[in-house]
Amino acid sequence: MISERTFVSLHRDFWRAVMPRSEHMTRLLNASRTTLLPAYDGRSNSDNRGLINEAATRLTQSALIQHCSISTLPADRKELVFSEAMQFIERFRTGQDYHIDSLDKDEIDECNEIAERLLEMFRLIEVAPEMFVRVPGAGIIDACDVDAATTDTVFEIKAGNRNCRSEDIRQALVYAALLELSGQINQVRVVEVLNPRLGWRVSSNIDSLLEMSGGRDWASFRVEFENYIVETRHSHQVIDQIIKPGGGMR
Repeated sequence: MISERTFVSLHRDFWRAVMPRSEHMTRLLNASRTTLLPAYDGRSNSDNRGLINEAATRLTQSALIQHCSISTLPADRKELVFSEAMQFIERFRTGQDYHIDSLDKDEIDECNEIAERLLEMFRLIEVAPEMFVRVPGAGIIDACDVDAATTDTVFEIKAGNRNCRSEDIRQALVYAALLELSGQINQVRVVEVLNPRLGWRVSSNIDSLLEMSGGRDWASFRVEFENYIVETRHSHQVIDQIIKPGGGMR
């Protein structure tokens, strides 16, 4: 099985079939995005940006659970969040000996600021979503965590210095489909991408988004998605039965 991120980036034949106008869609979404907060001018080293963003999102989750601000989170809880974020990032780095240096004071301050900004964005759009929603795998896709979700909306959190990308939308669509397939959400109606670093929000009805990118509606997309991930897994299983563990044919 593969991660949802690998599916988004490598299974291009599927995405070309269901979203042939994805770049056009992304341009339209970026043109219509809403600015909720002024951009934050952080000074973190780009090598640690991924860890900072991951830790900030996890701090936001803790604050939502405990109904408090980032500044009032207990110190031991913050330490646990930073440890979990570091372990998560290291899983995606190549090389068994790879290790990320601990964040310095300025980088920790930036984590706290990004987290506070994400909390404020949720407040401004009047939602208190569940974050890091665990969904089981399906077909070739392994179990994964959705950044945030409500009863009808999937949120993808990005905190880089960039616009929304088609890959962000694809990842949100994968999460939406998995949430429905698992029965955790009856029907996803809205996809949102939030960037707490730059302060922007992209929001779209899911049918409108798919219409812009390829002329499909959500029901047909979900059917094609489910068929593809199940059939691809079946094909892999057949190949595994034919090929010996040593690489030869049976």
